[in-house]
Amino acid sequence: MPALGVGSFHAFRYESGTMSDLGTVSVYNGYARGHGINDAGEIVGRASLTTFFSSDKHMAHWETDGTLNSVTTSGTYSTGQQINNNGVIVGNGRVSGSNTQYGMIWDSGVLTVLGDLGGNGSRLWSINDAGVAVGWARDADNIKWALVTYDGGQTIVDLNTLVTGLGDFTTLNEAYDVNENGNIAGYGTLSDGSQGAFVISIVPIPAAVWLFASGLGMLGWIRRRSTS
Repeated sequence: MPALGVGSFHAFRYESGTMSDLGTVSVYNGYARGHGINDAGEIVGRASLTTFFSSDKHMAHWETDGTLNSVTTSGTYSTGQQINNNGVIVGNGRVSGSNTQYGMIWDSGVLTVLGDLGGNGSRLWSINDAGVAVGWARDADNIKWALVTYDGGQTIVDLNTLVTGLGDFTTLNEAYDVNENGNIAGYGTLSDGSQGAFVISIVPIPAAVWLFASGLGMLGWIRRRSTS
């Protein structure tokens, strides 16, 4: 059996007490990493085309039968972070000729690259089944702002503009996860300069509808926070 080289990691699936090696694209001492899984068992992450050191890393998608698809982009790097139950994948990557990463959405083989908020770079971390995705983007002053997008990445909305009253927070910097109720978790900057976790909960409006209401106008948000 070939020995694993430095940096030669494999993605795995753990189910019913059994861990299964998901393999790599081509060679055993290649590289693969799993990040997200949906209810059907589809997995996303990233993988090298050959070995860890001799190949760029690209978004990887493992189908329910374990088949691995590595999706290359025009840049040198991409990664899938999460896949929803409709098979839509969110993640991040570089575009051709740039070392800056941007949020990316893969939907039925079509790649959409997010923009930013006037700065340089963005990320997407999570997507729910309604197609609401969250992450962050930089402004012209290189500050990270939590973002939400609801239309396949065509529109980026600064989450700070949707919250009626930040309380002890001065800014919401990064949104990490969104659930099927539209609740969003992340972290922000508090008035004393420290960082705190937040959960934003919306008063009951169907998850597939709330971001389209009133042109993204004033919504009934409830904010809770905890500090580390």
